[in-house]
Amino acid sequence: RAFACGASQAFQVSPYPLIFSLNVFCEPEQQEIAAEMLTSQFGNALMPRLTRGADGALPSPEALKGRVLIKLAQPPVVGGDAAAAAGQVRVHPRLREIAALWTESVESEEALLGKTLKASEVADGVVSVGTVSEAGGTGWLRGQSTKWAARNMGALCAVRPSASRTDASNFEPDAFWEVGCQLVELS
Repeated sequence: RAFACGASQAFQVSPYPLIFSLNVFCEPEQQEIAAEMLTSQFGNALMPRLTRGADGALPSPEALKGRVLIKLAQPPVVGGDAAAAAGQVRVHPRLREIAALWTESVESEEALLGKTLKASEVADGVVSVGTVSEAGGTGWLRGQSTKWAARNMGALCAVRPSASRTDASNFEPDAFWEVGCQLVELS
C-alpha cells in the first residue's frame, strides 16, 4: 500500500526525485515481491542507475525530476558465503537491479571525511550514501562542519534519526542541510 500511495501522490507537490530507503531484512523471496511491486507501481519513473557526467558530477535534482530512486540500507551483496559470514541478508538480484543507492553506515569522522569522490560510487552506477547518526552528525557539526561541507560537495550523505526517538519525533534538518547533507531521514 505504501508503494501505491507513493505512486499516486508522487510529484503532486514537488517534481523532485522521490527516494525510497529500504531496510533489507526479509528473505530473498519477499525482496523479489517488493521489487516487482516497485516496478509495477513506478514503471519508467524508476531510476535504477546513476551515472556521472563528463565533469564527474552526479545528476542534479533538476535532472532527476519525476524520477524514483531506491536506496538499500546495506551494500547490495548478492549471495555468497561472504554475505552470510558478515551477517548480511542476501539481496535478491531483482531488487539489486532497481537500486540506485545504498547506505554505507559511517561511525567515525575519519571514515566519513576520508571518503573521496570516487569512493562514493560503486560498480554499475550504484552510488553509496555515507549515512551518519543524528548524534554523531550533531557532534561533527560542532567540530568538522567546514570539512564535512567540502566532502558533501562531491559525495552523498544522509543523516538518520537517533534510535532513542521512540515517539516518532523528528530532528531539525536545517543544520545538516547547511553542511550539504543531501538526505535527512525522518521517522
